[in-house]
Amino acid sequence: MSSSPAGTETPVERWHRGWIAADQLTSHYEDGYLVVDVKRPHRRAEWIATDEANATAMAHRVALKREPTWLSVPTQSPDAVCRAVEKAGLVVARPDEAFMRCALTGHLRPSAPTGYTVEVKRTHVIQARLLTSAGEEAASGLMAVVGEDAVAHRIWTEPEHRRRGLASVLMGALVHAAVAEGATTGFLFASAEGAHLYTRLGWEKVSDLVVARNDRADVQPWVDLDTVARQACLDDTTGPGLDDVVEGEHEMEGQFVTDEPGFHLALGEALLGPGRHFGRTLDELRVHLAARSGFTLKKWHQWYVASEAMPTYFERVFALLNEYGVLDGRLSALVAEHHPHFGLSRQVRRW
Repeated sequence: MSSSPAGTETPVERWHRGWIAADQLTSHYEDGYLVVDVKRPHRRAEWIATDEANATAMAHRVALKREPTWLSVPTQSPDAVCRAVEKAGLVVARPDEAFMRCALTGHLRPSAPTGYTVEVKRTHVIQARLLTSAGEEAASGLMAVVGEDAVAHRIWTEPEHRRRGLASVLMGALVHAAVAEGATTGFLFASAEGAHLYTRLGWEKVSDLVVARNDRADVQPWVDLDTVARQACLDDTTGPGLDDVVEGEHEMEGQFVTDEPGFHLALGEALLGPGRHFGRTLDELRVHLAARSGFTLKKWHQWYVASEAMPTYFERVFALLNEYGVLDGRLSALVAEHHPHFGLSRQVRRW
């Protein structure tokens, strides 16, 4: 890969080196533009703007690609970049993420809560996990060290273990190990939700981040993936736009809805089509439900798969969908009949 002269790499170029090390990818420069060879069915390549002044030109190049191709633009003017890439023919997938940096010396390192232990090991990257007393994985993540830089990647907490500070523990463990290997500066791309966590840990936002794609995204083969890989697929989906129509009746396939990202992937496909989401979390789902009306989830085929695989999350999903009148009355009554202990039972009986 050709690269910038030594000592002149931009922060985002330094971040990308950690990303390709973590996922064992390759990258190259095409006519001076940085391109990562992702080689996933739904994202064959990702172009990364090292200078936001190039965003419009890069967007036009990406729009002409015959394969599913993405564009990431760290920017101080996210609204202007969103308008520019959409005008070029791209779809804005994630308009509100953040590019973040941290001086790693003195990074917070909280202890694991009672009932959890931290496991750290070194492969081609630093890997950390939080395990329950029963040996189940509650949270995981990795950090790639390239020179004096460390890039956090795939930070994940299982839904039933969230809101216990595990992500903070995980980040502390990863940073501690990275500093021991000589890292002094950390980089990461963060979702809007994740940015709040990292800010509390001392990370600062370098810029906003706009992620867009062309309209050649393939159907995502998420059904055969584990939860972490499904979350990666979900992160790559695009939410509802102003021109999307969801009115009418819809059916959702539930055979593979065995975890949280699986539900959001399946719902997005049911309402908007493959490669789309209608909220990647319940909070996002609530926002979209509040903004749109006139549609019904008439059938959730094999809903009991999700009920058995993740009963607590399933209950929260059904309560939310009922709150906004999305579920067909017969479907709600059927679930309430089989789950009389649900807190939403009295609510759904009104159907």
